[in-house]
Amino acid sequence: MAAKTWDDLIGEARVILQDTSSPERHSAEVLLAKLNRGLQELARLRPDAFLEYFTGDDILVPRVVEVDATPDTDPDEIDIDEDEEVASNTAFALNMMFYTPLVYWVSSSAELVDDEFTNDGRVVLLQNNFKSMVVSL
Repeated sequence: MAAKTWDDLIGEARVILQDTSSPERHSAEVLLAKLNRGLQELARLRPDAFLEYFTGDDILVPRVVEVDATPDTDPDEIDIDEDEEVASNTAFALNMMFYTPLVYWVSSSAELVDDEFTNDGRVVLLQNNFKSMVVSL
């Protein structure tokens, strides 16, 4: 089985959002922004998820972007300039136990601002799933 990518995560969130038909309600940029906020929340709740991103003084939480302007030339070394961004088509770089909670984070965050189709009960359920899965691992 091929490794999951950040784009796969966004795609699975789109399925939950029922946003797979063109034109999509949520742009890739919006969903990537939700994912990046989810990564920040994951770092707050579980800094150990980013141990390989520890810079000595802080934890570098990578930002997922469509195109990485400065790709990583040495994956064994943390370089803030190269590692602060990762391309969305690259492999999911965290432990897979954080994959599904981040899918829930992206879909709940997107649904929260979706005035037309929002379901507050579903948003709360997905956000609670994110938190319970992250802190109980």
